Amino acid sequence: FYRVAADVSSKVLISLKSGKSVDRTMIQFRKEATEEFDPEFDSYKLKNGIFNLSTLTNEGQNLAANVLPRTKCGPPINLNITNIEPGTYSLSFGGLESFDNLQSITLIDRFTEKSQVVEADESYSFEVTSDPKSFGSERFQLQFDFTDQTPDPVVSKEGNRLTSSSLVGNQWYMNDQPIEGATGRSFVP
Repeated sequence: FYRVAADVSSKVLISLKSGKSVDRTMIQFRKEATEEFDPEFDSYKLKNGIFNLSTLTNEGQNLAANVLPRTKCGPPINLNITNIEPGTYSLSFGGLESFDNLQSITLIDRFTEKSQVVEADESYSFEVTSDPKSFGSERFQLQFDFTDQTPDPVVSKEGNRLTSSSLVGNQWYMNDQPIEGATGRSFVP
């Protein structure tokens, strides 16, 4: 069968590695794509004999290739890691140079409650344990921030905790002065 090559601009290839075993998933941005499954662009994740890495749609579909619209306030993208044994693994990211107007991609690890800006030549090492929260669809998210989409953050209050809608780039202030070390998403005054 014959297929015309797709546009390869603005895509990131995410690799999950352990030893010599590797599985990959791809995220791409195209203006004509939607956030749900697009038969023209997206592809479902098929299980393989090793661990599996995919992205999830809002409806919970596992995708090997996820083509999304680039919107002003794009939601975080959930990674899903399944069929995995306890051990040490790493995530790495290729294709970052294909983006224009990309300010940063942040990898959010909800299991360790840490986040880091993704760099082209670095990998993120992590442990999978017997705890189900150390893998699956609830552990990792990716937040794409483009230079032309910097909405003002919204601060919400729950009890004494203040939380910014911005995942990165926060600085908390008191009396118009920055509070030293107060740069996380949440802050308890």
